[in-house]
Amino acid sequence: MAGAGIAVWISVGHWLKRLRVWTDRRFFRDAYNAEQILSELGDKVRSIVETRPLLATVAERIAESLHVARVAVLIDGSGAYRPAYAVAYPSPPEVAFADNDGLIDHLRRANEPAKVYLDDPGSWVYRAPGLTDAERAQLAALDAQLLLPLPVKDRLLGFISLGPKRSEEPYSGTDLRLLKSVAAQTGLALDNARLTSAIARETAQRERLNREIEIAREVQERLFPQHLPAIAGLDYGGKCRPALGVGGDYYDFLALPEGRLGIALGDVSGKGIAAALMMASLEASLRAEAMRGTDNLALLVENVGRLVFEATAENRYATFFLRPV
Repeated sequence: MAGAGIAVWISVGHWLKRLRVWTDRRFFRDAYNAEQILSELGDKVRSIVETRPLLATVAERIAESLHVARVAVLIDGSGAYRPAYAVAYPSPPEVAFADNDGLIDHLRRANEPAKVYLDDPGSWVYRAPGLTDAERAQLAALDAQLLLPLPVKDRLLGFISLGPKRSEEPYSGTDLRLLKSVAAQTGLALDNARLTSAIARETAQRERLNREIEIAREVQERLFPQHLPAIAGLDYGGKCRPALGVGGDYYDFLALPEGRLGIALGDVSGKGIAAALMMASLEASLRAEAMRGTDNLALLVENVGRLVFEATAENRYATFFLRPV
């Protein structure tokens, strides 16, 4: 019996040793993998210049490395911090924190990872100035156990809400150190992504404006004389090249009664599209009056001046001459 007892003890001890070795290896491997993944993540986010891929990468890699059940990234969209990306929620969390809420003020001031203990009356969640029951209810809806601010200089771009680990272990000091580094890099990357997006929008808007100016230039070119009235013994022509794509310079040749030629010159105040529009109004008014066939040029110019005045703002004007030859 003694020999059998010794054999059983040796066998159990052997298996306990193997179990301890396996547990140690598994624990340290997971811890090492988490540290490696989060360290690499901090470097990777700097190269992502689009907001959604950035948030997706950060949220999913944090959930993967630390085995976090739920992760939500809330960013400041238009005066409120709302979920922009979420992992493992049954449906997108319907929460929003105003810029002046107590929670946002606490994260902005602390600028540190904040553990959330909703079951502890002594927690900062109950002591932070201005933090309301409604905000605590929203934290409960997020299943938040850790909040990571996303700072850039003195601004809070958003924060990441981390739920409990699947292992139910608390977040360690190493976790907090790595996550703080990731959050800092994410904040910088998010700011760069927003700047890149703003530049892209401005570039697209500028391209649209350039195209509109090109169309306006083509239209304005058609407003200048396309066919010159034939005058016996006279060879003539005209050319206008505005400083910008379009402008307020104007010339025209008009067939007047008794075979005469009217030479019109105009210069609208200002430059660009606004001047071009007023120039088009001047051209239309002059052509309309000239078609009446009047030989009273003074009356013609007076009528043109009245029409342009009625269609023009008080701070705009045009200098205009009409001379018969």
